[in-house]
Amino acid sequence: MANPSLDTSYPSAGTDVHNLRSCDSQMNSSRSNRIFQDGNGNSHITSIGNFYPGDEHKGDVARIAMYMYTRYPEQCEVINLGYGTTENAPLNDMPDVFLRWNLEDPVSHFEKERNEVIYQYQGNRNPFIDNPYIATLIWNGEAAEDTWGSLSTGGSEVELLSVYPTYTTNYVYIGGNAGNTSYQYSIYNMFGQKVQSSRTDEVIDVSALDKGIYILHIKNENTKQVTKILKV
Repeated sequence: MANPSLDTSYPSAGTDVHNLRSCDSQMNSSRSNRIFQDGNGNSHITSIGNFYPGDEHKGDVARIAMYMYTRYPEQCEVINLGYGTTENAPLNDMPDVFLRWNLEDPVSHFEKERNEVIYQYQGNRNPFIDNPYIATLIWNGEAAEDTWGSLSTGGSEVELLSVYPTYTTNYVYIGGNAGNTSYQYSIYNMFGQKVQSSRTDEVIDVSALDKGIYILHIKNENTKQVTKILKV
């Protein structure tokens, strides 16, 4: 479903091991280029000709699709891969079926072990396996598990607090904080690594960060708020 198609003749999206899985050749042939659709039970072709990967594999499929789209956004647009609405995603770019599968089929021991092996071989990880909640922060939807225990707000969001702009080159501002409260903030990259941390009243300088998606965690003694930012 990639455009252009994945090429395996040189190191690129086509050779990214995170996207490669062993498969049943007969089932793989039956699936062909059918897009993914929700269902239940074992893997099967749906009534309208799409493909359901099975209850035990749907989360794996979702997290691989999310990784490929995040890593190769121009070539592996996930809207071409899943059957469902995209109205919950901020940019209408993530079919809700994958967000639902990420929640309903938690990360398995096999996925974790495979992620470690690929990291040793390829040098990078699938962040949605490390923490499924990253998908919730990026594309909304019902909250998946926060395996780090540091990104979810736990229902204690800051009232009247706004963080803007979330697409920025140099600065992010905190607005609406009554009483001129000072906040401790931390910024995490997509691998869960803390890349910046300090205290501020209203301005966060992100000019030194590389381009990409980050998770901004703001807190004081009584409240906390988590949001995603895109450094461009």
